[in-house]
Amino acid sequence: MSTQDKVEPINIDESKDEKLELIKNEEPVGNQEEKMEKETEKPEEAKSPTKTKPAKPVLLKSAVFKEPYETDVVYLYQFSRTPVIPSPSAYCLKVETWLRICGIKYENVDHKMRYRSIYGQLPFIELNGEQIADSAVIINKLGEKFGKNLDEELTSEQKALAHSAASMLENHLHWVDTWWRGRYPDQMLAGYKIDPKHFSGTKLPAPLVNFVAKFTLGRKLSKKARAIGIGVQKPEEIIESGKTDLDQLHFLLGEKCFFFGSQPTLVSFDSSFLEEFIFFSLDRTAKRVILRSFAVYKLRCRLTIDNSL
Repeated sequence: MSTQDKVEPINIDESKDEKLELIKNEEPVGNQEEKMEKETEKPEEAKSPTKTKPAKPVLLKSAVFKEPYETDVVYLYQFSRTPVIPSPSAYCLKVETWLRICGIKYENVDHKMRYRSIYGQLPFIELNGEQIADSAVIINKLGEKFGKNLDEELTSEQKALAHSAASMLENHLHWVDTWWRGRYPDQMLAGYKIDPKHFSGTKLPAPLVNFVAKFTLGRKLSKKARAIGIGVQKPEEIIESGKTDLDQLHFLLGEKCFFFGSQPTLVSFDSSFLEEFIFFSLDRTAKRVILRSFAVYKLRCRLTIDNSL
């Protein structure tokens, strides 16, 4: 007999143990019937309308922080002012400049950096007990409310050109600047003369707050730039792409005060991204390019910003 044909001996003790285990696991017939009834009842209970509740959608509730409020007064929530610029955020600067140019009554709420919109961002406004967030949405809704349409005299071609310029500023140049701020957070804080302790509202010692602010701010902004696709390029490539944006803007703006002449249009307020460079107190490549190429625009910005500080 070969080893393959060899019959293994039966372990009698193991077979007994298996039988005993089977006997233990067996249930009386009555118990099996009750179990079957319970199992058949479960689907019916699941189908019962009294047991199931439809999922409720999660709704964002807009909190109103300014109470009581004055009717038709815009309450603006943004980053705190610094000694060199009304806001280190181009989007906040865009909204406030639009409010001033349009002559709409507004109030800067000194919220000590405690509040954010329902989307977790700044700026946002409150108007007649309603919160409105996102700079573009804010301007559109306020324009409808107060009858301020600065683009009504533009041709279709001019509107298309304005949209292209705004997209370049918001969707590319802005992210080049975000990348730079994330890479050099200490220069960003010094250039805008930002006090991290004031911005954070903490009571911790200033040196500790400054150290933590540089570290966390740098990581946060760098992460955003990488997520958009700009932060993965080489530094010299990113800087060169930003200079290309500025060259194209110089071609569009030229020596005019505004994009389409002497009167502002909506795209004019997207130029707040340029103002972030102009009023930066330290030396930067972007600042040198703008000061060299946008002489008239720089003068207008200087007069506008100086009057608001």
